[in-house]
Amino acid sequence: MKRHIAWPVLWLALVVSIPLATAWAQSTIVEVVITEVIGPQPTTGPNVTAFVSVVADDRSAVTGLSADQFTVSEDGQEIPASSVQVTEEEVGLAVVFVLDVSKSMDFPGVMGTNNRLQDAKSLIFYFASNEQVRLSTQDLSGLVVIYRDPGGAPDIIMPLSGDHVGNLYNPLVNFVRDPKAEVKTPLKEGIDQAIELFQNPTDPDAAARLPRMRRAIVVLSDGLDLVSKKAETEDLKDKAQAEGISYYTIGIDSPVSQYFDDEALQRLAYQTEGGFVHHNSQEAHDESLALFDRLLTQRNLYRITYPSHAARGSDHRIRVQVQSDPARAPVSAEADFSSALEPPQVEILTVTPLSVTWQAGIAGTFPVTVTARLSYPDGIPRPPKDIQLAVDSVTRQAMTLIEGSTDTYLGSFDAYGLDEGMHAINVAFEDSVLGTQAASSPVNLQVEVLPAPT
Repeated sequence: MKRHIAWPVLWLALVVSIPLATAWAQSTIVEVVITEVIGPQPTTGPNVTAFVSVVADDRSAVTGLSADQFTVSEDGQEIPASSVQVTEEEVGLAVVFVLDVSKSMDFPGVMGTNNRLQDAKSLIFYFASNEQVRLSTQDLSGLVVIYRDPGGAPDIIMPLSGDHVGNLYNPLVNFVRDPKAEVKTPLKEGIDQAIELFQNPTDPDAAARLPRMRRAIVVLSDGLDLVSKKAETEDLKDKAQAEGISYYTIGIDSPVSQYFDDEALQRLAYQTEGGFVHHNSQEAHDESLALFDRLLTQRNLYRITYPSHAARGSDHRIRVQVQSDPARAPVSAEADFSSALEPPQVEILTVTPLSVTWQAGIAGTFPVTVTARLSYPDGIPRPPKDIQLAVDSVTRQAMTLIEGSTDTYLGSFDAYGLDEGMHAINVAFEDSVLGTQAASSPVNLQVEVLPAPT
C-alpha cells in the first residue's frame, strides 16, 4: 500500500517518538502532519481515509481535539462537516499475530529464505527480535500458531503481554521451525483464538489496559483455508468489529504463485478498515513493512474519513486544517492520493413483453416489466441514487432492488395509452459517490394500437 507523508517529513519521527500532550488547550499547535492517505480502492471502498498527527510547540502529539476543529477539503472543495468523521486513535497498540505453519507454507519464499514460513516469521521479527523491538512498553502482543494435529485445534503460543521478545521472537525461534504436514489449516479457528485473546486476557495488566487500546490482528497465511468461504469471513468480521479489531493480512506467496488464494484475506482487511499485501516479491515485502509502519504509527493519530468524489487518477489532493484557538491562524497540511473510482454502468436485462397491442376506446392495463443490472468497473460497489425507469425519456417509475440480489433492479409501467410504433425504454441513475449519471442503452418496445370498435 502506498504511503503519503506530508511535509516536513522530519517532524513525523518526532511525533511518533515523544510523549503526548496532556491537554491540547495548554499547547500551541504548530504543525499538522498527514502520515498516510488511503484513496477509494476496491479493497477499501469509496471513502478517503487520512491519518493525521497534530503537533504542539513542544513537539508532543496533541490529543483531545473535537471533530469541529477539523476542516477537510478535496481538490479545493470543502467537504461538508456532516460528511466528515473524525476519531482519535488511542495510545497503545494491542496486536495478535496469527501464523500459518501448514504444509503449503513450505513452498519457496521470496526473501532468499527456505520457504514461505521463514518469510512470515521475518515479518513478525520486524516488530520484535533480539536486535530491535519496534513495539513499545505501552503495547501488548500475542501469538497464535495455526496447525492441527488430528482432532486437535490451533495452538496458542503466547497470550497478550508486554514482553514482546518473549512473546514473539523466542517462541518463533525455538518452537516454530518447519511447516507442519497436516492436510488442513484451521485458519478460521486460529483467528477465532486470536479474538479470544482480546476477549479473555490472562494477564491482569493486559486486562486493565485493553479497553483503551487500539487492537489489531495480523494474519500471515497463504489463505487456502478460507477460500471463498464468505460466511466464515462475515462471522470473523462481525466478531472483530464487536471487539474493535482491525485485520492486517499478509498473503504469503511464492515468486511463482501456486497454492495461494487471497480472496478471504483481502475481504477481512477491507471489512475492518485494516490493510492487505500480496507478499510475492521484494517490493511486496517492503510494502508489508510499510503497512506495519502504518499500524505502529497509528497509536497517536486522528483518523479522518469522508465519502470521496474523486474520479480515477493519482492527481487528487486532500487538505486538513486544524483550528486550535480562534485567536490564532489555523494550521494545515496537504497530501496527494489516488482514486480508483470510475462511473458505474447499467444494463437492461429483460423487457417483458417486448410488444403490446391495445385497442383504442377500450380501457385496460398492459403492464411491462423491466429488469436491469448495475455494475461497477472499479470494483467499488455502492448504492445508486434515484434509479429510474423511463419511456421515451419520460420517467415512469423508481426501480427497486430485487430481493436477494445485490445488483439487479425491477420496475414496471403500464403501456396503455402509448402511441403506435417503437418506444425507447431506458434505465438511468445517479452515482451516489461521484455524482455522475449512468444510463443504459435503450431497448425498444413495439406498440400496436387497434382502431376503436364501431
